[in-house]
Amino acid sequence: MKKWIFSLGLLSVVLAGCGNDGGEDRADNEAVPAIIEASLEVPENAEVGNEVSFTVTVMQANEPVDDADEVVFEIWKGEEREQSEELEAVSEGEGKYTVKKSFEEDGIYSVQSHVTARDLHTMPKKTIMVGNTEAADQGEQDEEESSHDHEDHEDHETE
Repeated sequence: MKKWIFSLGLLSVVLAGCGNDGGEDRADNEAVPAIIEASLEVPENAEVGNEVSFTVTVMQANEPVDDADEVVFEIWKGEEREQSEELEAVSEGEGKYTVKKSFEEDGIYSVQSHVTARDLHTMPKKTIMVGNTEAADQGEQDEEESSHDHEDHEDHETE
């Protein structure tokens, strides 16, 4: 009986030792990857009809990422995101991805890059003012006011 208990105890020690050998290797292999960083470059202003470039620089652990799975620029005017345009970026090397676009109307546009690389995703966003943004804003306000019912603009008497 003593031999049986001794053998069982020895077997437990051996198995416990074997289980620890692979644990450290697995922890190294399953480490969380460094995040990808995307720096979006968008000019502050542009003129209607002139072509402008948008660039996103993608880095991971201070190294350029030239093997991104997808880099797409989504561009929309004002609050009209449902009418956005998506442009696939071209790799320029050293982690830089670029698109070129010209705008046909005055307004404030949002530019958002969608970067998918190394099983990670990031979406930096900036705005660009195209042409005469004050006139574009006034035109949008006039449209909104004319679309309201007359009841919205009733004057209320005060006593």
